[in-house]
Amino acid sequence: MMILIISPLISLVDVHAKGNEKKSFFNGMVVGAYSHFLALKELNIRSKPMTKSKRLGRIKKGERVEVLGRVGRTQWFIIKQDGKAKGFVYRKLLAPILDGSISESLTGKLGYGTFPLCTYILKFKKKESINNSLQVISNYLVNFSCQDGKKIFSFEVDMFLTELAYRYKKNYIFQVNLDIPNVLDKTGERISITNLYHIKDGVLEPLSHSNPIISSKNQKISKYNSVEKVLRSAIVNSYMKWGHDTWKKIILSN
Repeated sequence: MMILIISPLISLVDVHAKGNEKKSFFNGMVVGAYSHFLALKELNIRSKPMTKSKRLGRIKKGERVEVLGRVGRTQWFIIKQDGKAKGFVYRKLLAPILDGSISESLTGKLGYGTFPLCTYILKFKKKESINNSLQVISNYLVNFSCQDGKKIFSFEVDMFLTELAYRYKKNYIFQVNLDIPNVLDKTGERISITNLYHIKDGVLEPLSHSNPIISSKNQKISKYNSVEKVLRSAIVNSYMKWGHDTWKKIILSN
């Protein structure tokens, strides 16, 4: 791992580069960190990783921040603005965030055992702010075209991804939901499947298992490094978790 050092002017310097050996550095090692965060409240940008250092600016509550790295094992991050290192901010005032927008539709094919054979088209709709919170969700529409024996049918599924981490700053987990608007469960609620995306581990998992045999076959530890891959995997998980009872309801609704 290359060790980077922060100077008092907040410039990143490679200490192994020729000519840098005798320069004066701020004694703080910067290590890799997740790079996208949101300010949970207004916070100061400091010239050094300490609260009494010079204030270089402010970040407004709800503003998105790009992080270059973390200072050693401390709670301080160095942030980037306008393509350059800007200063230090306190980690506990930030929450992990991602961008759920996609520029192109996603398509795919699904099939398992005696389940219907399906193709899908996923389209990004819009972003939506949740009232009285900092949470933003990306909304999608998934169109399924399926065949079960001789019966050909289609239906739509609403899908959303939370852009702010689940439970905010306490973890790096994001929620992905698929809801079938016109198909209800035994309680009269529309059928909904929740997946949790562990962004540090790159793992997407269903929140619960309705069929352990099917789920165990589908549940593979894979590295998902893009929103597109997470969305595709959430569709596959939901297709598997719906099970025969839900598929019967979907077919009857068409």
